[in-house]
Amino acid sequence: MFAIVALGVVATLAITLSRLNTRLDTQEQANQATLQVSQSIVTVNDRVTKRLKQLDALTGTADKALAETKALAPLLTELQQAVKPVAVAVTAGRAGGELSEAKLSEVESVLTRLRKQTLALVGSAQAFGSQGNELLKIVKSLVDDVAASVEAAKRINKSLPG
Repeated sequence: MFAIVALGVVATLAITLSRLNTRLDTQEQANQATLQVSQSIVTVNDRVTKRLKQLDALTGTADKALAETKALAPLLTELQQAVKPVAVAVTAGRAGGELSEAKLSEVESVLTRLRKQTLALVGSAQAFGSQGNELLKIVKSLVDDVAASVEAAKRINKSLPG
C-alpha cells in the first residue's frame, strides 16, 4: 500500500515538474521575445537621440546664421548711405568728378566691417548649402564691386591736378 501511495506521490511530482518545466520554457520564450523587442526599442531610441542632437546642432547653426545675416543689414544700410553721396557727386559731375578722400575712406571703412561680418558668416552659411553660398557670393560680389569703384575713384583723384 505504501508503494502505491509513494508511486502516486512520485507520479504527481513528475506531472507537476513536467508542467512547471513547460511553463518555464514558455516563460523563457516570452522573456526572449521581450528582450528582442527591448533591444529594438533601444536601437530606435539611440537613433532618435542621434537625430535630436543633429537637429539641435542644426538649429544652433541656423540661429547663428540668422544672427550673422541680420548683422549684415545695418552695415548694408550704412554702406548705402556712404555710397549715395559719392554716386550723386559722380553722376552730377561736381568738382570735376573728384571725390573727397574722407568720403572714400568712409566707404572703405564700411567695406572693411562688411568683409569681417561676411567672414563670420561663412561657416554657418555653408552649412545651408546653395542658399547660404548664394548669400555669400552676393555679398562678396557687392563688396568687391564697391571696393573696385573706390579704388578707381582714388586713381581719378590722384590723376587730377591738385
